Amino acid sequence: MNRIIRQVSVIGLFMLAVTVGVSAQASQQYRADIPFSFEANGKHFAAGEYAVGPLSQMTTPGGIVIRNVRSGHAKLLGINSVQGDNNWDKPGQLTFLKVDDQYTLTQISTATFKMKMKARRSSDELAVAIDLKR
Repeated sequence: MNRIIRQVSVIGLFMLAVTVGVSAQASQQYRADIPFSFEANGKHFAAGEYAVGPLSQMTTPGGIVIRNVRSGHAKLLGINSVQGDNNWDKPGQLTFLKVDDQYTLTQISTATFKMKMKARRSSDELAVAIDLKR
């Protein structure tokens, strides 16, 4: 009987450790309210609230995903291998480039990762930064 109780206790502690680890990984998502439609890596996105974060915490480099919070639709933005600045006082920014009334996501900068994307350049461009929330 004592052996069964010990085994159940060990399994319970293991499950608790796994749950805490998964919870910590899920917190690596960042959110932003984007008030305009935009493009990122050739994909079109409507204005709204978005979550940005790694596809998996287990591998480096890893995929970076952007997800519409309301609809739940997610798209892979690309593969990232650049570490963030680990400055948890400032969770990060999305940087957009506005060219001919069209916004393009050009950079994601967070405490845990950074990613740059290609964008069409012009002499009439305006950089717009939106702060991320954890």
